[in-house]
Amino acid sequence: MYSIVTICLAKRCWPLNTYSSLRVYDCLHFIYRKCISALINVLYFILYTHYIINSGGDVKSDIDYVPEDVYDIGWLGYFIGKSKHLKNLYLYPLLHSSVGMYEALFFGVNNNKSIEKIEFRGIDLLGGKIFTMMEPFFKNNNNLTNIEIMHCNFGVEQCRALPSALGSINSKSLTKVRLKSNVISEEALADIITALSMQSHIQKIDIAENNLNKNGCMALSSLLSCSANELQNINLYATNMNDEGIDALVPALKMCDNLEVLNINGNPSVTTRGWQHLATILENPNSNIIYIDLTNNNVDNKALATFASRLSNNSSLKRLKLNTDWLSENRSSTESWLVLSEVLCNISSINSTYLSNHTLQCLGLTPSSNPLGHLFDLNDRVDKKDVAMIKILQYHNDFDMMPFFEWEFKVLPHVIKWFERASVIDYARGL
Repeated sequence: MYSIVTICLAKRCWPLNTYSSLRVYDCLHFIYRKCISALINVLYFILYTHYIINSGGDVKSDIDYVPEDVYDIGWLGYFIGKSKHLKNLYLYPLLHSSVGMYEALFFGVNNNKSIEKIEFRGIDLLGGKIFTMMEPFFKNNNNLTNIEIMHCNFGVEQCRALPSALGSINSKSLTKVRLKSNVISEEALADIITALSMQSHIQKIDIAENNLNKNGCMALSSLLSCSANELQNINLYATNMNDEGIDALVPALKMCDNLEVLNINGNPSVTTRGWQHLATILENPNSNIIYIDLTNNNVDNKALATFASRLSNNSSLKRLKLNTDWLSENRSSTESWLVLSEVLCNISSINSTYLSNHTLQCLGLTPSSNPLGHLFDLNDRVDKKDVAMIKILQYHNDFDMMPFFEWEFKVLPHVIKWFERASVIDYARGL
């Protein structure tokens, strides 16, 4: 089994192991004389799965090799391009980044077809030239599944080059795109999201900690509205959204049947009206959303009551995460908690109890501060028929059996079977 070895471009050399202590340019004479193939095999071993190019400012102890100049980086790019085993490539800041340095690297990297994940973290994008240089890589690598760009400064040229590079991806393998905490204009972010709409197989988009205005939300809405979209996870944490952004997203979110996770944590500019509008996405009978994160927002009793009422016919949402401090302080407030209690277990009739929500399991509260904890615990059970049965037995001790006898053999056998099943259920945990 091959080990994971990381390689770093740094200001100075750190202690190296047996293989990596040989500087590439020191090996050239040896290569020409005797064993090109032997060195290639060694480097294939080193580059088996994981490769990091980093600066000397934050070098971790697991870095095994530190190339020093353009000559070294060119050879490393060559071997990366030749590798059939490399899976992850991480590009961290170079100490003396230049067009020549990256040209030498990407001239070889562009030939690689095994990399599945590439990450750009805090690097100098050289006016967008990096993305232009890498277009052959994006176009020809059919195994690329994950692109991450974080803590980078996007100027005008970078904002033009990235959508062009994303548009050049012909593969259907790309499933995850992460654009987190970048310095980028709202209009440019909208252009990048628009370019992603051509990648119909994307399952996760993370644009956390960027400014997402109404135009950006409209671009994201267009992406969600594509009939072929497969989006399952959207992270909009701290994107400075407001009610207009929510209004732009809601119609598309209602139609996005594949969506499972929606994170809108940290957007305090959204008002009660915006949250009430967002709650309508739970009315979609084909909804598959299982997790919504609304922490660090201004979600008040009215908004929570709206979410609770929309859950009455929803059978997919398991976790609605809200501010735990606010929930604890307002757990005695009757409006939202009464509505939520009725949604989880409507005791007005046996039929209403049976049709209650048996799916929601969490609001983000600790058990000690959750007045509805016993109902959430019940909903945590896998068999929802058992959940409904336990709620009926708990809250309807004296229901009228006469109608069942009047219907005689049409219904009575089913009633008897129901009680037989109820008699063997381990529902003590729900009492």
